[in-house]
Amino acid sequence: MKKFPVLLGVAAMACTTGWRRGTLQALRWGSINLKDGYADTGRTKNGTPQTITLSPEAVAVLESRPRIGVWVLPSTGKTGHMVE
Repeated sequence: MKKFPVLLGVAAMACTTGWRRGTLQALRWGSINLKDGYADTGRTKNGTPQTITLSPEAVAVLESRPRIGVWVLPSTGKTGHMVE
């Protein structure tokens, strides 16, 4: 898996948070507070602001990720982050 660090990050975050693909793909470092263990993930489908408490496992995964740009799961595509 060392050849695919972004894929490993996606799998680990999906398993530890239960977030949907779109939430993971659009996650920015600026929306994460590792010290206090939470992430602001924008708004739900009905427009309610959503702040998620991060498990210790999710914090560990995020702390191990390199911080390259604004995206937690960067990509070389047009958007700069993972998409379908």
